[in-house]
Amino acid sequence: TQNPRYRINVLLNNGESVNYNLSNLIREIKSLKIPKRQFFVMTASDRPYPYIISKKFLEEFIIRYSDLR
Repeated sequence: TQNPRYRINVLLNNGESVNYNLSNLIREIKSLKIPKRQFFVMTASDRPYPYIISKKFLEEFIIRYSDLR
């Protein structure tokens, strides 16, 4: 996540801010049985460890110009 695909900043009701960084699809990791380009990594400023998430959820983060109305 040195060069994230997306950076998201969420302002919570209590005034705190949480930063999320999403990577591009990651390479294969045989030792963890992670196939090539099927997952991405997400880090959060309020969590000590990253998440490995299936690529089917990556589309939830794509910004469409039609959604910005």
